[in-house]
Amino acid sequence: MYGVQYSSERLIALFWRNIAVLATALLFRWLWRWREGPKSGGLSRPTAFDLEKIAPYPSEQIKGFEKHRIRMALKKMDRINWLTVDRNYCSLYEIRNTLFNTQKEKMVQCLPEAREACQEALREVVTFLCKRYPAMFETYASSSGQRVRNNKTGEEFSLNGWDDSLSPLEIAARLSMDDMNIILKNKEGMHYMAATASCFQIGWRADERIGETIARMHAPVPQWEKEIGYAVNKFMTRLAPEMPMERASYFIQVSRPGQQLPEILFQPDGVVHTDLEPQAEHLIIRKERQSFTQLPKSGAVLFNVKTSLTYLPDLPLEELRNMVKEINSWPEDMAKYKGREHWGLVVHEHCKKRERDEVR
Repeated sequence: MYGVQYSSERLIALFWRNIAVLATALLFRWLWRWREGPKSGGLSRPTAFDLEKIAPYPSEQIKGFEKHRIRMALKKMDRINWLTVDRNYCSLYEIRNTLFNTQKEKMVQCLPEAREACQEALREVVTFLCKRYPAMFETYASSSGQRVRNNKTGEEFSLNGWDDSLSPLEIAARLSMDDMNIILKNKEGMHYMAATASCFQIGWRADERIGETIARMHAPVPQWEKEIGYAVNKFMTRLAPEMPMERASYFIQVSRPGQQLPEILFQPDGVVHTDLEPQAEHLIIRKERQSFTQLPKSGAVLFNVKTSLTYLPDLPLEELRNMVKEINSWPEDMAKYKGREHWGLVVHEHCKKRERDEVR
């Protein structure tokens, strides 16, 4: 009696032990296949999410201030969304890739004193992207050192320092959807652009602006130095790694019918274009999400800019009304700088038409 009971218990224990061994083996087999990826044609392993279904990170809405003043309008960064990818990633990647390859001198520059900060910036960007989007970005060890792989594009980059053709900051800008800038402080206590990898500039080129102070870069903006010049320099001095910040800005850009997206995005001569007739369907509300992060080792400021475009007819009516309020509040010098006399009437008439259509 006791012998039979002992045998049954032992058989049950052996059964469950075998089940556990089999389950463990299957789990390891699945994990190995997932890590190795498909073997056909050198394709990267599938992503665990559908990039085409990811909507762009929402841009900050135009507030509708009726009294004009130049504002820093800083807020704590949405840290989990410091760098984002969305359904526009592949199309913008192609544009950025082409611009970097064909006009690099206008877009990528680095002063010697910024090399260490550029390398640190790349490490920060790669660490974030691999953690935030592990199916799309991953690092691995190779015979030549650490590398990062973009599983969406199939590209790989070295993380071991400076490449003959690609600087670390350019690699960071290629992986992300952001333009990247390194800001350092000079002996006089003024902050200046020491490195950049930027495709979507407005009114400047990297080879002409590298080394300029932030104050000098904003010299054309009416009242900028007087109203916030000191505050901006003080802010960058006090920025801390544990407290990154962000702000938003927008511009009104005149485009022409049939203009291609790369030309729309890269605007080294500015966005007013008085040589083009402004038409509502070809006016673009160009928004920038700007973020400021102090790098913990070098102390440099990593300044990111992500650009988004909305054509005037696609702007929500309430935001259009807010924009008209702000346009009307601009003093004459600011209005001239931003080109209101060129496109202002078109914006006002478009807003009135949208309001009439809403009533019907």
